[in-house]
Amino acid sequence: MSDILTVTKLNSYIKSLIEQDHNLYDIVVEGEISGFRLYPSGHAYFTVKDSQSSIKCVYFRGYHKGNIPKIENGDNVLIYGSIGVYTARGEYQFYVRNLEKSGFGLLARKFEELKAKLKKEGLFEPEHKKKLPDIVNKIGVVSGMQAAGFKDMIKILKGELFDVIIKNSRVQGKEAAGEIVAGIKALNEDGRVDVIIIGRGGGSIEDLWPFNEEIVARAVFESKIPVISAVGHEIDILISDMVADIRAETPTAAAEMLVRQKRELRKRLSDLKRHLIRMLENNLLIRKKELQHFSIRRLSKLLMSVVSEKRYQLINHRRILLSSPKSMLENYRMRLTNASVGLMKTEKTFNELNMKLDDLRQSLQRYMLENLKEKKDTVDRLKMKLNLLSPMNIISKGYSLTTDEKGKLIKDVGQVKK
Repeated sequence: MSDILTVTKLNSYIKSLIEQDHNLYDIVVEGEISGFRLYPSGHAYFTVKDSQSSIKCVYFRGYHKGNIPKIENGDNVLIYGSIGVYTARGEYQFYVRNLEKSGFGLLARKFEELKAKLKKEGLFEPEHKKKLPDIVNKIGVVSGMQAAGFKDMIKILKGELFDVIIKNSRVQGKEAAGEIVAGIKALNEDGRVDVIIIGRGGGSIEDLWPFNEEIVARAVFESKIPVISAVGHEIDILISDMVADIRAETPTAAAEMLVRQKRELRKRLSDLKRHLIRMLENNLLIRKKELQHFSIRRLSKLLMSVVSEKRYQLINHRRILLSSPKSMLENYRMRLTNASVGLMKTEKTFNELNMKLDDLRQSLQRYMLENLKEKKDTVDRLKMKLNLLSPMNIISKGYSLTTDEKGKLIKDVGQVKK
């Protein structure tokens, strides 16, 4: 039989066994706080429990230094510390080194850990961000159809005549992350949409947590289609925002961003059309002036040449006339003969110039017509592209106002059955 122990020795031995166990040294326990009391000494005593058991806790002032979170009995908390034994009573208890409300603190830690991991892998780097296409017609939306902000976003998009493909998913809870990932992958496999919006309205960090899950972050990063993350309010920054190609403050802001881009594109096309028409008008005016200037210049030069020649002949005739009549008549006869020949040559030259002028005029007209046709074809092609984006093009296909057997207008698919 072993030696008889005192109570103090027994409790001290048990204390040494417990406090030397590394599994009980640096641990985190979650439970409901009860019987919280802060003594004048600055030490806090309370119990943490679950549905089946409880453990006494002490939070010495030297650890919290007067900075204890605002908690009430019944709050779920996380306590960080070690198990020890209070030998005077033979009680084991939890010696707390840090305390925080359950949920936020743990999630915040998970957020920072995943953020650091993905940043190290380069998922946030700008070179991986895909740009939105210049023309967006079809938009994929991954969200809950009853989620806050969803209806406003869809209303704005359809009001601008966007085609919207919706992948309904839960946006909070344990199953939400998997459904969001499935929606992103389905839209990529479908291949019809130009951009994907994932998101929901505001909420607590627990509500928004699916958008902080690693599987969602990697699905966004691996998407071949640009992804807009539109989660919560402007102040909420989530992992999906950091990985996404574009971050919008809210779902409504994401819709307004795409509407603004479409209107700017429509304005650029309209400006381009006006610019082309103005260029064509200016080009035609320049060609018309060139034709007029060319014709007048050639005719003026020809007339000056004829007048100069006739003036020279007149001077010669006058000189002959002042000399002897016989030589005058002889010279006059020669000059008259030469003049006749010259006039015939002049007439021939004039006719040739007229023919050349006609040829030049026809060539210029052909050039102008061909140039005008080419510019008109360019404008027609731009009109055709513009018409594809025109709301009137879609409106021309018609609308249907559908009523039930009582004549009541059907506004939602839920009002009818197959």
